[in-house]
Amino acid sequence: MQRIYLVRHGVAGDPDEWNGPDDSRPLNEKGRRRFRETARAFAKLGDRVELLCTSPLVRAVQTAEILADALELDEVCVLEELRPNVPVQQLLERAAELPARRLALVGHDPQLSGAVAALSGVEPAQVEFPKGAIVRFDVDDAAARKAEARWWLEPGEKKPREGLPVR
Repeated sequence: MQRIYLVRHGVAGDPDEWNGPDDSRPLNEKGRRRFRETARAFAKLGDRVELLCTSPLVRAVQTAEILADALELDEVCVLEELRPNVPVQQLLERAAELPARRLALVGHDPQLSGAVAALSGVEPAQVEFPKGAIVRFDVDDAAARKAEARWWLEPGEKKPREGLPVR
């Protein structure tokens, strides 16, 4: 069994006010501050992460670095399948191939909400995955979408809620 933590990047700057390429748009100060709190709360849960992967987009990399710091991990790997335009099934198949039993994936919406829906069997429109949140799944087979949602940690909360971030 694999344990997968889906992590949506923290709050970033407004894309309409950003002058550079969207891939380079960083977290804003609020996003960094709030995700540091979430990362510390996650670290206090004692769940060990063996492999932390991130989208190559700057805001996701920054989120992953904050999480790595809180979890005292030395490395963050970039996973191209975490780009927001990659189909959910392609991401799940890649996650199933990774050697880690405890895996954190930092990425974007709508891909991550789609992954939550695919792994849990709920309709994508029901998923409400806020920026900077973390969802834990116990996964028998990610590619076959066989998983059980355990909990989710909302930004600003100290303890996770059971189940899924759904409306």
